[in-house]
Amino acid sequence: MYAKEYGQPDHGFFNWDDGVSYTAYMLLFIPLFIFFRRWTYFLFRFGELVRFFIDIEGIDKDWNITLSVDENLDPYWNCLPGMKQKRWFTQETRLRGTLNMGNISSNSLEQLRTA
Repeated sequence: MYAKEYGQPDHGFFNWDDGVSYTAYMLLFIPLFIFFRRWTYFLFRFGELVRFFIDIEGIDKDWNITLSVDENLDPYWNCLPGMKQKRWFTQETRLRGTLNMGNISSNSLEQLRTA
């Protein structure tokens, strides 16, 4: 063992002599990384408390769209030509009858039949 290799028990944990102490940064940000969801939840609730967020019409606080728009469009089944509707209906009834399976729901089948 060399003579200069000895421990210094009185040295500081953070060494600011050379400039920035990256150990201090890591110890500061580790709790933020570990508890990221809790931090973001806390900041979100704090932002609501101080009314930091702007209310957007048609969107609730959990970013769900609550706006309902009626564009007066016809159902999909009315947009198909007559022969395609007939082929699709007969294929679906055959699948339900012989193979006991179907590609569309019963409600959609009824809409296809009456379109």
